[in-house]
Amino acid sequence: MKYTKNYKYRLEEDLTLLTNVFITKAVQTDWIGLSVKGELYINKGYAWDGSPGPVIDTDNSMMASCAHDALYQLMRKKFLPESYRRKCNLLYYDLCEEAGMYWARRKLQYFSVAEFAESSASPKDSRIISEV
Repeated sequence: MKYTKNYKYRLEEDLTLLTNVFITKAVQTDWIGLSVKGELYINKGYAWDGSPGPVIDTDNSMMASCAHDALYQLMRKKFLPESYRRKCNLLYYDLCEEAGMYWARRKLQYFSVAEFAESSASPKDSRIISEV
């Protein structure tokens, strides 16, 4: 049996949203698509680990954490340059705001992704596949 650790959530339906991440050539992986117009497509079944750092996951952070993790995965896989981190972090903040998150908590969430998620964008951070 093979499995991957470090995931908490699995998307139960396809997700499409408009982002602030614009690229010159569209990207498509097994789970994630990103158009040149900034449309992010995340396929049903995509797994992610929620918000980083010392914050807790709540309903008003789930879409933000899913989109953020998908974009960071594109950076890890070198489909996006790591210089896009700030744009992805700002998208996280904006999605939390759209979901109705209180401003002080939104700032804490943004601080958490900015301070604790940097290594998650690095190609050196790969998810370990375990075998038993």
